[in-house]
Amino acid sequence: MLLDSMKFILLALLLYEPVILHSQAEMTPVYNEYIKINENSKKIKNAKIKKSISIITTKDRTDTLNISYYDVNGNLVNELNSVIISTSAEIKKVYQKLNFKYDEYARVIEKIDSSGDEIKRKVLHYEDDGTLSGEEIFDSKGELIKELSHEYDQLSRLIETTEKDNFFKCKTIKKYIYDSYNNMAKYVLSSNCTDSASRAVNITYVYKYDKKSNIIEKNSYFSSKNFKTESFTYGANGKIYQSYMITGTEIYTLNLYFYDGSNFLTKIEKTEVNGEDKKKFIIFYKNDKFGNVLEIRELTLTGVQNYVLKYEYEYY
Repeated sequence: MLLDSMKFILLALLLYEPVILHSQAEMTPVYNEYIKINENSKKIKNAKIKKSISIITTKDRTDTLNISYYDVNGNLVNELNSVIISTSAEIKKVYQKLNFKYDEYARVIEKIDSSGDEIKRKVLHYEDDGTLSGEEIFDSKGELIKELSHEYDQLSRLIETTEKDNFFKCKTIKKYIYDSYNNMAKYVLSSNCTDSASRAVNITYVYKYDKKSNIIEKNSYFSSKNFKTESFTYGANGKIYQSYMITGTEIYTLNLYFYDGSNFLTKIEKTEVNGEDKKKFIIFYKNDKFGNVLEIRELTLTGVQNYVLKYEYEYY
């Protein structure tokens, strides 16, 4: 029973992540976590979305993955997400409750995580030029448990983030190297904070781009000696039309992407190969006129539905 629940939760979390099409240079975690919220706000504002809900249905159950609330400017204000809590005894699903606060420039300045009994508050600090200089994370008692500092070069590119964990007395450093076109060419994470197997964590990502700054190759190397190689090709519309991911000998995934006249993603044909085992799926997308996803549905080649993920919206 626990294994079935774990599979469902892992599937739910995977589906909640937005489809990454790699149609532009890869961005730093700082961008993806904070700056992207502000950039997405314009699209949310134009669509006049007040609330969005994502609901997944599999063969044997239906569950809510995410509920997000936005203000009239499209800023994400509150969010409720399903997340995994993993211990040596069990794996269970809980809901993460997040609240965001903004300054007069519509920048995130505070993020409050009120999940469970322990409330954590993250405070963000900016330089005069708008770059994010640092972050502080406090526990429910107001004690500083983590400190993050961000270092930039003369072109205002993030080149290093240092995260100091005051509770576990360890440190994580993320370094970013760029090519001559300002694309992130290499991202290295090194940490003496140990993982579940009590090992120090080291991860390296190496990127290659075409002349339009589209990622054409991404190589990932992990502490466990595992690796992942991804390659991408693009069509005349500038959108990705094929991706190929290798994670082991004779283990790969091939995706083909299809779009409508508005260049919104409508279908992915996915092939998963593990040695002699080959599986094929078709994933269909429905979008509104703004490009907001309304539904994602995965079918086998024989027409059996694996899941359907629906997005419901309330408007101002």
